[in-house]
Amino acid sequence: MVSAAELPRSAPLALFERSLAVLGATGFLRAVPGPAVLIRLDERGGPSENSPWAFPSPERLEAVSDGDGDGDFDDDVFVDPGFAADSDEATATGPSQPPLAIPPARERASVLVLPVGGGRVGRAPASAVKVIERSVSRQHATITVDDDGAFSIVDLDSDNGTGVNGMMLVAGIPHTLRSGDVVHLGDVSFLFLDVDGLASHLPALTSA
Repeated sequence: MVSAAELPRSAPLALFERSLAVLGATGFLRAVPGPAVLIRLDERGGPSENSPWAFPSPERLEAVSDGDGDGDFDDDVFVDPGFAADSDEATATGPSQPPLAIPPARERASVLVLPVGGGRVGRAPASAVKVIERSVSRQHATITVDDDGAFSIVDLDSDNGTGVNGMMLVAGIPHTLRSGDVVHLGDVSFLFLDVDGLASHLPALTSA
């Protein structure tokens, strides 16, 4: 029997899929130990599977600036060239997007749970979300959750930058983060999902 205590902050996607099947949607939402997850997109799922997936590497992303200084950036940047250019939802799993193209063997993808309240992401041992990769800085970015449950991410002047949905962020300026966004930390790519989105998209994420 899968219980809340058995859902760790870092585990393969398959564990979360099994937990959803055993606990049901309500029990699963209670069992996940945080408000959102980062699912690695750049891990090789099998010997015949290309890595990373169909997402652009950070060096292909174009840095943008906040032209009017209000902390808001243009979100109409799409991750996959196959996505509809006239979509009104720029997240990878948005309702007006085609299904996210996910290769087989995704059950081995790493899931990192964001703690309640959010925290820092990086290589440092004390990071709230620890990512051990050379291109990720010790203190790379911070993801926060406000009282209304809205998420934001800010780059902490990392060496290799932070990107969201195909654009690089300006260090020190918070950017709204939505469920379904694709986040780049250096050379590492993640699908960001809140817990409701995780429960909704798990079948598609793990199916061939």
